[in-house]
Amino acid sequence: ERKIAQLSYREINTNRYRAAELRAAQEAARMMAEGNVQGAADAKMRQLMNHYLARAALDARNSIEKIQGEMARYNKKSIQEAIAKAEEQP
Repeated sequence: ERKIAQLSYREINTNRYRAAELRAAQEAARMMAEGNVQGAADAKMRQLMNHYLARAALDARNSIEKIQGEMARYNKKSIQEAIAKAEEQP
């Protein structure tokens, strides 16, 4: 989550982590078929890490989009007028 938190909205790309997860899973299967248990375990660890990175990226994007949606209402003229009116009253 810290790694995702350091990225800007534009840099958060869930597909990148999903693709890396898939590649690691395929690599793990290939290495297991070759009998390389340690290599398969390492690939599985990368698969799991990329799975959780993808979930964190999706959660971060959803959170940002929710905030943007909530803030968009303040762009409405009626809301801005109500705020200006409230500021005028002591």
